[in-house]
Amino acid sequence: MDSSPGKEQRRAPVQPDAEHVYGVIKRMKIDEPEVAEQLEGFFDLFLGFGFPMTFSAASLQTLDEAFPSLMEQLDEEAGGTEAEGEGLMLLIQACGFWLGTMLIEHLGGRWEHDDDAGSLVVGMDGASDEAFDPFDPFVRKANVPRTNLVKEVEKATGTSIQQLMDL
Repeated sequence: MDSSPGKEQRRAPVQPDAEHVYGVIKRMKIDEPEVAEQLEGFFDLFLGFGFPMTFSAASLQTLDEAFPSLMEQLDEEAGGTEAEGEGLMLLIQACGFWLGTMLIEHLGGRWEHDDDAGSLVVGMDGASDEAFDPFDPFVRKANVPRTNLVKEVEKATGTSIQQLMDL
């Protein structure tokens, strides 16, 4: 890493542990108790799945590649029962929490409650009035495994993953 004067040093991505994720949620300064409660639930799911990733944009590719095997693991554990659907929903929620938080960390924005959808979305700073549903790309990936999460996020946010990595 270049440490010469005038060069900005980039900090290494942080492995998300309980302290880091809780700090991220606290920094969001959420006014709505319902939103904070839902995020805390997603936080528990996220840590429970033990994602070996950071809140870096580069980790989206890792998650894109790992998602099918995570779904297979759920299928094997549940044996095609109703628990498989419940497990998949938890996986989608945990992944959506990670994605929304990663985007907020890099692009700014905030978690909001979408009354029409009855779920959380990310209001992007400086973006259109359209909020981003960070869970939707994972629902699509679950239904159509060839869905490319990176392209889904780039299309929805108008920001390339390379631009996110450069922030």
